Amino acid sequence: MNFINWFNWLITLYLAALISACSVNLSLPEDSPYWGGYKYEQVYIIEKNIFLMKSDYYGEYLIPERNYKGRSIGRYQLAPKSIEEYKKDPVTSSIYERKRNQLSKSKYEELLKKYRNDPTKLSAIKRMHGPRKLNVLGIVNAGTKIKAMKITNKKSWVPGFGESERIFVYGELLTGPFSGRLVDIRDISIYYNNGDVNKYIYKPENGLITVEK
Repeated sequence: MNFINWFNWLITLYLAALISACSVNLSLPEDSPYWGGYKYEQVYIIEKNIFLMKSDYYGEYLIPERNYKGRSIGRYQLAPKSIEEYKKDPVTSSIYERKRNQLSKSKYEELLKKYRNDPTKLSAIKRMHGPRKLNVLGIVNAGTKIKAMKITNKKSWVPGFGESERIFVYGELLTGPFSGRLVDIRDISIYYNNGDVNKYIYKPENGLITVEK
């Protein structure tokens, strides 16, 4: 095994350790400074047609189309390319082809076979090198109302890196076909550092979500 293959395999094994890292997601109070630019039970308006998507890791979340130019940060690369493309063929346009860490088909299948009896390593290989099919639940139309309902602080202990923290922001859809769903709204928000709490938190992103007047 040459150095490059050895290094790639070492990264894959390390990912397995990351996946098994201990983590806890703590709900924060209504008056927490970690609400950032959002306010508990404030009603907001979705300003642009966006996707409602679901993943095993993130749960249900709102996200703009992949070619949306106003993105600041987020998982936009995991969304269909555009609303129009998705409407033409919802199945095909929901498939995301990996560009990084992509092994040859033969090498990928070789690893799947080699570690078929090791669920932890097999999961890491699939997450890092395998194709990813997106689960698009539908389109949330501009004008939809959503109420800020919950924030959490996910604390993780990762081997080799120690403790890390991430803030999650959730809203309840009030109108439209998905009314009543509690969804992650970080991908329609701006990620910024609030000096008061010395932590990266979120605020509404202009063009995607705004306070109801």
